Order: sequence, then structure tokens, then C-alpha cells
Amino acid sequence: MPAGATAVLVNLVATGTTSATGGYLTIWANGVAWPGTSNLNWSGPGQTVAVTTVTAVDANAVCQVRAGSVTDVVVDVLGYYR
Repeated sequence: MPAGATAVLVNLVATGTTSATGGYLTIWANGVAWPGTSNLNWSGPGQTVAVTTVTAVDANAVCQVRAGSVTDVVVDVLGYYR
């Protein structure tokens, strides 16, 4: 990301989900407390689900991802905002 980026447009993917009760992914700016919300939810094991979303980033263009249960995560950056 270039200097001065304040947010990114990402495709957030959970794949290879394992929990029988589902789970979630949250993406948000680095250095900020977890907002307690989710950007993506799934309902069981063996799923691949995706969402396109925007998240803020810190001064170094870094964000955090939290998974509510075990899964593989893919984050594709589609664009950025200044």
C-alpha cells in the first residue's frame, strides 16, 4: 500500500472451516481494540465463504483479522483509499 493509505477494499475469504457450529471473521485497523462485530459468518464445517468489505488501516497500512473458530483465511487487497 502506498504511504497515506487510510483504508483498503478487500475480498475476505474463510475456507476449510472446521467448527460444527460455524464461526466468523472480523477485519479492522491495527492498533484499535476489536470492535466486537463480524464482517463474514459461516454456519458449519467444510465451507468456503467470501465477502468484499472496506477496513481502515493504521499509518503503516496494517490491519488485523480475527477468526471466531479455526479456518484458513485469504485477504485479497482490491484497492485503497487516501
